[in-house]
Amino acid sequence: MVIRSDFNRLSASRLMVRFAMLCALLQIASGCAFSSRVQTPRSSWEQILATTAIDRALEQLEWPEMDGKSVYVEVGPPGDVLDDLYLQRGIEVALAKRGALIVRNAEAAEYVLSCLVGAIGLDISGRFMGIQGSSGGLIPFTVPELALYKNTLRRGFAKAEIYLMDLETGEIVHHSGPVEGTAYRRSTTHFFVFESRESDTTRLE
Repeated sequence: MVIRSDFNRLSASRLMVRFAMLCALLQIASGCAFSSRVQTPRSSWEQILATTAIDRALEQLEWPEMDGKSVYVEVGPPGDVLDDLYLQRGIEVALAKRGALIVRNAEAAEYVLSCLVGAIGLDISGRFMGIQGSSGGLIPFTVPELALYKNTLRRGFAKAEIYLMDLETGEIVHHSGPVEGTAYRRSTTHFFVFESRESDTTRLE
């Protein structure tokens, strides 16, 4: 009776292992595409991608000469709080370079510069062929990720336009945009360990 019980447990264990191997082979054969939006907290180079995209958008905008005029800056969402704050500071620096006096209270300003954000953030997409890492579930042990082929593209993007309003007259005296800034980093893995990387910004190297 004990021998039969041990035999049954051994057969069940072998069956589970074979089932896990079959699932892995099917996964390898099929491959899959993936896409998601990266949320905070981000890694250092993910932050660089996001801020580089914002910088490139700001570089394309045409800025008014302010000559000592006081300006209040407001940034309209959508966007992560940190992205919006970085964008606002970038705008304030660009205006200060052109003679503006930045104020923190709209009531103390002669002008309000509104930045409308069409899109801002960081996306990840790519294709994976191999065994995805897993733990628990149907497989009673941890399986590390084994990539026969993995191509991952991380892309920072920012789309914005600016309006400068004269608070005394209520008129729009300057408009620029919309413009779009992007930055990317692509990594490719072959046969588990061989990895190559490329990016359009040297700030990642």
